[in-house]
Amino acid sequence: MSTTDRIVKYKLTEETIVVRGNTLHRIEALKDFSDVKKGDKGGYVQAVNNLSQDGDCWVYDNAKVFGNARVDNYAKVANYAKVYDNARVFGNAQVYEHAQVYEHAQVSGNAWVYEHAEVSGNVWAYDNAKMFGNAVATRKVATMNTIKHRITITDNHICIGCEQKTFEEWENWLASDEELQTPRRDPYFQQIRCTIEHIIEMHKLQQQTK
Repeated sequence: MSTTDRIVKYKLTEETIVVRGNTLHRIEALKDFSDVKKGDKGGYVQAVNNLSQDGDCWVYDNAKVFGNARVDNYAKVANYAKVYDNARVFGNAQVYEHAQVYEHAQVSGNAWVYEHAEVSGNVWAYDNAKMFGNAVATRKVATMNTIKHRITITDNHICIGCEQKTFEEWENWLASDEELQTPRRDPYFQQIRCTIEHIIEMHKLQQQTK
């Protein structure tokens, strides 16, 4: 056990479950920190190496962290989320609901991964990236800023602010008269249109070269 994993913040309880052949223990807080109170039960980890004993990071509810996965700093893993294999969640990142982070993926900064989104491979989701719905990232999660919104691009979705659609859905939306938050007569809409069209075109070129 490393010095950073000394038992000061939480302990493993005798309450266990088996996930993919691994025995996981529910955790219990040994002191107050962040929104956690001494005695609170958390989610499940396989070993103390899965969740740092330092910082305010925590595994909540029925979330699970196992294998060589690690949660550090102020990160939160909650609900039914799973972090496993060699994945890392750190910084102020949040992984929750039914999301999964696995293989060698990393989620950091202020990134959120939630609903049924999955991050895997050698992907690193960082900064203010948002992945939700059925978004899947097996390659780098690209992010960019416009004047008003953060855009996150995954394998199969583009997320602009809180609006996420597949590449095809965005293409159909551009061809329609439907408006979202920004009216189509707004000059800012033209910037969004050009950005989406460029992303879709690059995606099509990538598909052709596979």
